[in-house]
Formats: sequence, structure tokens, C-alpha cells
Amino acid sequence: MPATRFNNPVAGGTPDGIVRADGFTGALAEGQAAGTPANGASFPNGLVGPLANKPTLVAAAGATQGTATAIAAAALLVFVSTTLSSEGVKLPTPSTGRSITLVATSTTKGFKVYAGAAGQVINAATTATTAYAMTTNHPAEFIGIDATHWRVLRGN
Repeated sequence: MPATRFNNPVAGGTPDGIVRADGFTGALAEGQAAGTPANGASFPNGLVGPLANKPTLVAAAGATQGTATAIAAAALLVFVSTTLSSEGVKLPTPSTGRSITLVATSTTKGFKVYAGAAGQVINAATTATTAYAMTTNHPAEFIGIDATHWRVLRGN
């Protein structure tokens, strides 16, 4: 694939000498990539540039899968606030390679994480009535293995 030359908008649109061999097209701002991936692909959340990694903020609610706060399918990074450790959030439907990182905003209360629907599981240990327990000060990345399974990588 031929290399693509970028114009740096910070330098007034003059060529900045950056060449990408992966076919990515668009403009580069300092420390950020903006534009569109090659071959008509899109970012997982449909956003580009600095908005591609914008966190989602949600408040945990409910004590069951049916009453938990649903996380939007486009979310990549989610900060979750909670007032009770029995409150929860519900993941969207998993897909192979899909990733969502959850972070508790409370330093004293964790929250529950439910799979999005009956038949979907987190670490093969949850059901429609059980949840994965998030603790304070430990972000977790949920990675889709297939259309029904999430796996969890926990931070320290």
C-alpha cells in the first residue's frame, strides 16, 4: 500500500514530513490522530480524532440485570458513579475483540457489572441473575470473546 503524506494543521497546512504506510488519511494535530482509517473502516465507536477516546459517564442503578444502567454500545471508556455497592451497570452485547474499560469514580464503593442479556456471561461465572463485582480503585477491561462471552482483565 502506498504511503500517505499528512499536512499538519498546527503548521498552517504545510507538509510536515509525516508519512504513514498504513493508508490512514487525514490531518495530524499534535499528539492526536484525526481523519478516517483507510479502506472505509471506522473507529469502533464511530468517532474520529480527539473524540475517539472520549469517556462515557454513567450512574450505576438497580440491583438486578433488568434494572441496571445500560452502557451504550459505542462506549469504550466508562466512568461509573455509584451511591450503593449493590447498584450496577449492564454491558452491551459482546463481539469478538470488542473492548470496554470500566472505572469506578467512588473511592469507597464498588458496583456490579451484568452481562447485557440472558445467555451472555462474564468470565463464565455470571448469569442473568448474578453479576461481576467491581471494586474501588481497580479499573477493569471487558473483552468480547464472541457474541455471548466477556472476559475481564483487572487493573491494580
